[in-house]
Amino acid sequence: MSAPLIGITGGRTSLGSLAGAPAVLRHMSMDTAISAYAERIADAGGVPVHLVRAGAAERVLEAIDGLVVVGGGDVDPRRYGSTPGPMSTDIDPDRDQHEIDLITGALARGVPILAICRGCQVLNVALGGTLVRHLPADGGQSHSFLGYPAHHPTHRVTIRDGSRLHSLLGAETFVNSFHHQAVDRPGEGVLVSVSADDGVTEGIEVDGADAIGVQWHPEMMHDRLTLFQWLVERAATRKPD
Repeated sequence: MSAPLIGITGGRTSLGSLAGAPAVLRHMSMDTAISAYAERIADAGGVPVHLVRAGAAERVLEAIDGLVVVGGGDVDPRRYGSTPGPMSTDIDPDRDQHEIDLITGALARGVPILAICRGCQVLNVALGGTLVRHLPADGGQSHSFLGYPAHHPTHRVTIRDGSRLHSLLGAETFVNSFHHQAVDRPGEGVLVSVSADDGVTEGIEVDGADAIGVQWHPEMMHDRLTLFQWLVERAATRKPD
């Protein structure tokens, strides 16, 4: 059996954000993705592919065997009945829609999903859930503090017995943290399976689906292949011989 093809979402910026970009090209956009996601997928035995925003989600999902929804800026708060506040990042409604279409389509088709940081939040919002709009860096477990090395685990999380994440990671683990938002009210079928000591939701899964979301960044933690291995293994079961 050939290795499963794993699609990776990403952001979008302009060439003008790059030092030395020619003035005539600075207005042009480019799709971007942090390379660590692809590296961890490859390490786990999958074939990573960056998903640009062109093309309908259903056509994309016909071609891939698994989906990673990656980190990034805030989901538009208006999608879950709130409004942007003073700590909101720049909003990218097109990205929100693109990723929600991929998630809902993947759930309908049985394409396994690993959703990371912002991805975890988009997964919850796609299923009708809400988010905590801001977690201050000087409160609780300081989830939004950005001073540690990317690979450094900063705080403990506890994992609910009987959950899929418990079967993969055990009763507790230590994770890195780069998020100022988190799941608040779970969406339809969303189960909260991981929590930090301050009560902030750190991991979710979708009942009856191969869909996991975590708030930490396993792609940055060099020894943390377990979730990517799970995704690749589940994706491989869908792939025909």
